[in-house]
This record gives sequence, C-alpha cells and structure tokens, in this order.
Amino acid sequence: MIQNQAEGTGLVRLYKRFVTEYLAHKVAHSLNLDTRPDIRVHLPTTRPVSEFHDDYSMTHNFEEINMWLPLADTQGTSTLWLESDYGTGKAQPIDVKYGQVLLFDGGILKHGSRKNNTNNTRISLEAKLSLTGSTERADAVHLLDRFSFVQG
Repeated sequence: MIQNQAEGTGLVRLYKRFVTEYLAHKVAHSLNLDTRPDIRVHLPTTRPVSEFHDDYSMTHNFEEINMWLPLADTQGTSTLWLESDYGTGKAQPIDVKYGQVLLFDGGILKHGSRKNNTNNTRISLEAKLSLTGSTERADAVHLLDRFSFVQG
C-alpha cells in the first residue's frame, strides 16, 4: 500500500520529514534514504518472513545503515534479533520501546526475527540510509559501532 502512495503525501511524506529533519539532526549528519520505507507485520505465533542474513549478500552495498522503527514496544521473540558481534553467528533480541529507532549496520551484521511467540503483533517501518557524501563504509560504522538507539 505504501508503494502506491503518491510522492509527498501521507506516510511517505511523514517518513521523509522524520529522516531528513529529525533523524539527521540526531546523528549530526545529512542522510540519503530509500524513497519509501518497507512496512513489516509480524503476527503472533507466526514465523519470520526471511532467514537471518546480512544485507551485503543481497545488495552488495556496504555503506548502508538500517533504520528499524517499531510502532509499539517490542521484546523477546516479537523484536528484531542482531548478531552480538560481527561473524559470531550468535544473535540476541534487541528490545525497542515505542518512540525509539534502532540504527544498525545491516551490511555485515546478521539480523532477522524469530517465531513470534508473544500475543503482540509487531508492525515496523524499515529503511536503508546512508550518510550523504560518504564514500567509505567506515563512516557509517564509526557512527554506529554496530548498532545504536535514537529517541526523542
């Protein structure tokens, strides 16, 4: 549905304003962003839609930062799981509260979801961002140190 929204209207407009005005200010750097975010819905008792992965294997873009914004509190099996450190293969849940945004290095850091064994439906916005003018992956990784939270 969001892919069919006209440019500059509704959720697309709100997302762009959020990234360019609010999030860019918080990370003290202007950001390039996906035209539209992806919306993911993870219903109770359902399996995730994809296996654990790193984005580089699919996109071949090292410089991207993943933005994950859940629209309600998430924890345990209803949240996103991230590799504890590069190459360990050991994932841990990252509890994210409503109003927080998780930024992480999805290029190399493996991430994904587990079967949602909670009674909560998870709805989240996801997008790929990059630092404007950045020519090296190290710029974004330095900003994040694997992952970080931004909150109001």
